Amino acid sequence: MRRKPLAMNTVAERLAEYGLTDALAVYEANKGKDNLPYEERVITDMVGKLAFYGALSDKQYAFMGRLLKAIPERAERDALRKAEAEAAKPLPEFTGRVRIEGTVLTVKYQDTRYGTVRKMLLKHADGWKVWGTVPAYAAVNKGDRIALVATVERSKDDEKFGFFARPKNFEMIEAAETETDKEAA
Repeated sequence: MRRKPLAMNTVAERLAEYGLTDALAVYEANKGKDNLPYEERVITDMVGKLAFYGALSDKQYAFMGRLLKAIPERAERDALRKAEAEAAKPLPEFTGRVRIEGTVLTVKYQDTRYGTVRKMLLKHADGWKVWGTVPAYAAVNKGDRIALVATVERSKDDEKFGFFARPKNFEMIEAAETETDKEAA
């Protein structure tokens, strides 16, 4: 049996309960369009699912609110990222193993032919970035300042990006403040 979608006035009432009336305007302006920016795409999808399923969770409404706030900030955020990318120096030409130091931007798991491996994106103080495997014995999180010794190879597509391999001699310089640290303070 097929569900009967909510009427748009009911959807508008549910969004208004959470102070998200702008989400309906985003939905109306973008439904059926392709290649939307991230925030508009997700909001349009969420409002469509609200209309179809009849409800969203409180966390989904909160997320929609953050996305709505991010839309007007996008131009400034993109300009900052572009300026930061332009200010970054090229990745130096390294030979052999070298010590690299930087801030962890991302940590994620990636499936490889060797199984699931933990990878990280590391940003050097000069602005260049490298991607590689987290040493098995290292506990790293986003925002940590670390150092390690590895072989580094520049990307063929981007002179400000590279890949590191066979990391060793991991050193935690400064751990990022975690949520539990913030709550304890």
